[in-house]
Amino acid sequence: MVVVLLFVIEVVLELGILGIINNLGSRGILKGNGAGTISAATAGTDYVAPSYFSQATPVGLTMINGAESQGWYNQVYKCGNIGMVILAITVSSTQGIANNTTIANLPTGYSAWQPAMVCPSGNASNTGAIGVINGIVRVSGILAKGSYTCCIPYIIAE
Repeated sequence: MVVVLLFVIEVVLELGILGIINNLGSRGILKGNGAGTISAATAGTDYVAPSYFSQATPVGLTMINGAESQGWYNQVYKCGNIGMVILAITVSSTQGIANNTTIANLPTGYSAWQPAMVCPSGNASNTGAIGVINGIVRVSGILAKGSYTCCIPYIIAE
């Protein structure tokens, strides 16, 4: 008897809530204010709109200060607040590229929230790293003569 009564109460509550939602005439994502009011959620305010994550066209980077491009790889991608720098470069100078040298500038809207660094592959004698710092791509340590490839994911400052 108690089980049947609890089941009836549960069904009544569920139907009541569904009736309230149906009476709102709302479609999509709903939100509650904690005081019993239910309303339609707004894209960009209450949740991130799907368009925020749509695939963006990659932006080419111009290599400078001794870093030479190996082709189309030198690009930056942006999807939501995630950025990714993809590099394929050659360092021709026997001295390499010195510490704190900028090798590319990021376009407006692609600045890093905090530094992100990787040690690029391609040269076993290399002791340098490449990082995305603020609005630039920069060498940390000394990037030795040779060819390098790397991918640097980072969070974009907004």
